Amino acid sequence: MIRRGFVLTLLLCAAPIKAQDADADYPLGKLRLPPVTEPAEPIRLVDLSFGGGKEGLSDWSFRPRWKLGAKAFLGAAVRGKQQGVFLETQRLELRMSQEEGSWAFGGGYRGSFLRVTVDAERRRSDSRLDDTWIVNGVGSLRLSSDWELLFGYRHDTDDSRGAQPSLQDFVETSRLPSPSPATRIIRFGSAGFLFQHNNDLELNGEASVSRMRSEAGFDLTRARAGGGGIWNHSDLEIDARAFIDRITGRLSRSEALVELGLAFRFAAYFVATARTRQEWQPGVERFLREYRGGVTFFGRRFRFARSSEFAEELLRITRRVNELGYNERRVYDVAALRSLRERLSISSHREELARDIEALYRAQVRERNVPQLGFELIVTVDELVGSQTDSYRMFVGVPWRMAWPFTRGESRVEFIRLEWTWHERRFPSVIVGGKSRAHEVSLSIELNREHLLQLRWADAGQTPEQLVYLSSRDQRFTVDYVYALGR
Repeated sequence: MIRRGFVLTLLLCAAPIKAQDADADYPLGKLRLPPVTEPAEPIRLVDLSFGGGKEGLSDWSFRPRWKLGAKAFLGAAVRGKQQGVFLETQRLELRMSQEEGSWAFGGGYRGSFLRVTVDAERRRSDSRLDDTWIVNGVGSLRLSSDWELLFGYRHDTDDSRGAQPSLQDFVETSRLPSPSPATRIIRFGSAGFLFQHNNDLELNGEASVSRMRSEAGFDLTRARAGGGGIWNHSDLEIDARAFIDRITGRLSRSEALVELGLAFRFAAYFVATARTRQEWQPGVERFLREYRGGVTFFGRRFRFARSSEFAEELLRITRRVNELGYNERRVYDVAALRSLRERLSISSHREELARDIEALYRAQVRERNVPQLGFELIVTVDELVGSQTDSYRMFVGVPWRMAWPFTRGESRVEFIRLEWTWHERRFPSVIVGGKSRAHEVSLSIELNREHLLQLRWADAGQTPEQLVYLSSRDQRFTVDYVYALGR
């Protein structure tokens, strides 16, 4: 009863908001565009998500966020035993969290030309009594509206973990050493660039050097060079990335990766996709191969994000705000676009930019794609493990107003989507059974653009160890509710 009352209270907190103009029809009625540029009076709930499962406390989460006047956003997050708070303004980000004695702190600054984010995690070493830290930093220096220089840094102050086990310690204590962590980065530094040409082309490149410690205690050095990009024109979009590593130290070697994907729109409502990923040691052999192919039918005319009306609005507003002294990158997914609009809504130029922010949001709403039916096949061959995994993903969506699949209408919006994924992994014949099957089923219900209910069930299948020892299968069920103002 207490839990039901708690959920009901949260739902009431996400009551309908003040609106200024009608948009589309949803099960909860007409969704109206939120006044994102108006200040809260004095506080407004803009985010609320909570969820849970049957596995205990670790499955439960709760995350509210509020807008404070026209100056900042304040939020909190609880997931299992982890608790955290965060504060965001136009220029600054501050966050803090803790879990069973381990603390994490983070912050960021967004200047006219410089962006930097630093995170530090304080933890207690397994082998020493003193505290250790992991520090991560990423940033960019804007040279123009299209060019950015990128940089990154990582430092793990614990230099003791991962050392080779001591036979003398075992003789003296009669205890086996605790398992060492997998290969981890002790030092890392990188430099790169990002180039965005209008909306049709984006290129990036990076070079980095890492000092790593393997779980056997060996020190390695990895030098990496790589890059990627995405190009869109009319009915075709191509993306790619590639890198090559040179690892020196014990068992020196080279490794390379190439990934290439394309999406093609045909008959206005269908999109075919294909993707491949190849990993290998140059001059030796390929050790991972992945191939994907699929097709999706949309209930409304499909539009690539980079060749849509809202992309033109995005290009216009980002160039304008950068001239005003802000530092905004062109982004195309729903979450990043929402964050962009929110930052501008608490800027000193929010009133001047209000019409541009609203025009961007309206274009995004008008051109939201509505997938209704889709299928994808994935084949992965891992030579190191000696396994092959065949995955099948399919979904069916029911739009609002209710309609059958393979029917169309430009006024439709997403309502219900049922998705099923099936994996079959075949291991070497020496393993008992030699085959593991996993299933995932998810149901999403969009009551409107701001209220989302998700249910997931997953059967993770069995690992080789579980196949040998005939262990039980891992199953998981979760329920999540999300409220997001202006999503």
